[in-house]
Amino acid sequence: MCRSAYFYRRHTQRAEEVRRINTILNNNRKILLQLIEAGSPQASWHRIQLEKLGFAFRFCTHTIPWSRKTEAVFCYDVGYIQVNDRITIIEPDPLENMLPQVKAS
Repeated sequence: MCRSAYFYRRHTQRAEEVRRINTILNNNRKILLQLIEAGSPQASWHRIQLEKLGFAFRFCTHTIPWSRKTEAVFCYDVGYIQVNDRITIIEPDPLENMLPQVKAS
């Protein structure tokens, strides 16, 4: 195999993997948004309910510390907090409001 074909194949495989993960993340976000529309954002669901809808708990875009023992897990802009087997979905303020504020000296 020539060098060009090797790097083309390698790039294609990586792009396919990124596409696959992005599809899973978009599906997770869609499920969270559907649950927000179905009830109040403060409502909670059992983990099994989300799994039945196809939610993949192994995939997230980022996490934010929420309290001493929990952290908020996000799929892009929509997140959830898991306490035991209960999931509470949170719809955060715009990203700028979630980032730590830097105080001017």
